[in-house]
Amino acid sequence: MKKFIALLVIVAMLGIYVPMAVMATPYESAVEVEAIPLDEPTEAELQAILDGITFDRLVLTGNFQVPVLIDEVSIRWESSDEWLTIVNHHAEDAEYTTITVNRLRESCADVILTAIIEEGAIKVTRDFAFTVVRREDNDILVNRVIIDDNAEHTKRRALNGDIFSEPWEIIDGDNVITINTARQRVFVEFLVVFEGVATTGLRVYTADNPNLFGNPVYISGTIQPKIANYLSLPVGQFNQYVRLVFPAGVEAVNMIAGYSHPGAGQGTQEDIFDAITPPPAFITTSFTMPAFVFNRPATWSTTRPGVFTITLSDDGTYYRFDITPPAFGTPNNVTINGIIYWAAGTQMPISYPRQHAVLPQPPPSSGGGNWGGGGGGGNNWNRPPVGGMDVPGISDIMPRPPEDEPVETEEWPFSDIADHWARRQITWLYSRGYVTGMGDSTFNPNGAMTREQMAQILVNAFDLARTNNDAPFNDAQPGAWYFNAVSAMYDHEISHGDGLGNYGVGLNITRQDAVVLLYRMLINMDALTEVEATTAEFNDYANIADYAIDAVNLFQTLNIVTGTPAGYFNPTAQITRAEMSVIIYRVLEFLR
Repeated sequence: MKKFIALLVIVAMLGIYVPMAVMATPYESAVEVEAIPLDEPTEAELQAILDGITFDRLVLTGNFQVPVLIDEVSIRWESSDEWLTIVNHHAEDAEYTTITVNRLRESCADVILTAIIEEGAIKVTRDFAFTVVRREDNDILVNRVIIDDNAEHTKRRALNGDIFSEPWEIIDGDNVITINTARQRVFVEFLVVFEGVATTGLRVYTADNPNLFGNPVYISGTIQPKIANYLSLPVGQFNQYVRLVFPAGVEAVNMIAGYSHPGAGQGTQEDIFDAITPPPAFITTSFTMPAFVFNRPATWSTTRPGVFTITLSDDGTYYRFDITPPAFGTPNNVTINGIIYWAAGTQMPISYPRQHAVLPQPPPSSGGGNWGGGGGGGNNWNRPPVGGMDVPGISDIMPRPPEDEPVETEEWPFSDIADHWARRQITWLYSRGYVTGMGDSTFNPNGAMTREQMAQILVNAFDLARTNNDAPFNDAQPGAWYFNAVSAMYDHEISHGDGLGNYGVGLNITRQDAVVLLYRMLINMDALTEVEATTAEFNDYANIADYAIDAVNLFQTLNIVTGTPAGYFNPTAQITRAEMSVIIYRVLEFLR
C-alpha cells in the first residue's frame, strides 16, 4: 500500500489549567500541501513531518495532545521525565494521543518530549523542550486580587482560570498589573509567560502599601515569548503587594506566577516556621537550630540565657544549644526566639506557637519521685495504635503474679506509710523490687506519679525489656535513668508518646491514662478473652475520654478500680503513687 506524505505545520493546542481535560480539536493544520504518493519515503521527507510540528507555547500547566498519525505515517512519543506520561493506548486510526502532566513537584522543571518516526531502516527524531510549572498550591499569586482600575477582568485571567486560552492583551499602553496578595508573603521568584517578541526591562516592585512603591526590586534582562521566563529576585522580599510593569514588545500576558522558596508553601511566616525543625517540647539534652532558612541568615536567642549556651558551628551552618539543666525540681519554661533576615535592613521574626520546657536533673532514685511539671488532665498520650492491639512478640511476656497476700507487719519499709491505707500493697510491691522510694526513707504515697515512673514500675512488674537499640523519644535520651523503661514501653507498643516524638517525661499521668496502659498490657497478653466488661457506673462517666472507655469499663468490671466513695472516677485527675501501687497489685492478682 502506498504511503502519502504531507508536509504539514501542526499546532498542538494545550489544555491549560484544566487537569485531565482533552481539547476537542487537538491540533489543526496551519499549512496544507498536496499529498505526494511515495513508495519509499526518504529520511528527509520523514524528518520534514517532524519539523512541521509546532506548539503554540512550551509551558505546561495541564494535559495536552500530540499527533500520532499523519497520512498513515505513525509517530511515537517518548518522555525524558516521569512528570509527563504518554497514553499510547489509542485506536489504530487515531490521529492524536494524550500527554498527561504531573505537577506534584514543588519547583518548575524542564522536560524533553521526543517525537519518533521509524519506517523500515529509517529512524528520525525531534526533541521538544517544555517547562512543567510547579504545582498550583505553591503559587502565591493564584486567586489574588488585581487592584488596577483598567481591564481588571482580562488581567485576572493572567492569574486564574484558563489563562492560556484568553491571555491579557496590552491595549492602549495598559502595561501595569498590581496584585494584592492579601497578607505579607516572601517573594523570591516570579514566572512570566507572554506573547510578542523578545524584549528587555520587565520591572518588578513590592511594597506593604500599594501607593508607596519605591524602586524596582528586579529589572529583567532579555525575556523570550512563549516560554517560561524566571525572574529570580536577588534578595527575598517580604511584602503584601506586587507590581509588574511590562516593556514594549510584550503584546499579551499568558501567565504570571509568584513563588516563595520551594517547600515554603504560600510564603507566610507560618509556612517558614514549618520548614524549621524545632527542639522537643521537653528539652533534656543539647540540640541545634539552622543558621540559614531557605538560604537566608537566621539568628537565635532564648529567654533563659543561664540555662543555654549558644555557639555557631565551625562551618557556620547551625547554632548549637548546650544546656545546663536546672537542679532537682520543676521544669524551666523557655521561649526560643529566631530572626530571619529576608532583605537588607528587614527582619522577619519567628515566634514558636508552643511551650518548651527544660527538664530538671533526674532524681536520685531509680524509682523516681514527684519531680515532673505539668498536669495530665485531658491529654491523649496513650491512644492505642491504629490497627488493633495484636502485637507480635508480646505474648511471651509473662507477669509475675502475687505469690501470697500482703501481710501486716510492724516493720514498714517507708517512714510515711505506717498509717496509710495502701501500706500492705506498697510493701508487697517493694519487697519484690517493683517499686522504690524517694531515696530518703519515704515513698510519698499521696504524691503524683509521673509517666516515666509508671513506665519503670510496669517494666519491673511485667519483666519487659527493650527489643531495639534506637532512642524512640526526643525527651528520653540514653543515659537517663528511665531510658530503658520508656524504650521498652515503645518497643512493645504499650505507649507511643504524644505523636510528636516525645514520651512526656516529667508529666504526671492521669487516672484514665494509667488504666489504659495496664489495659493494653492485658490485651496484648490475651488475658481478657473470657472477660465480658459492663458499662462502668461512675457519676462522671461522660467525662472519660473515648480512648479510655473500654479500659475503664473492664477495670470496674474486674473490681480493679472502684472510684471514690461519692461514685466518681475522676479520669483526668493525677493518679497518686499509692493508687497506682494498688491498681498494679490488683492487676497482678487478677492474672494469678
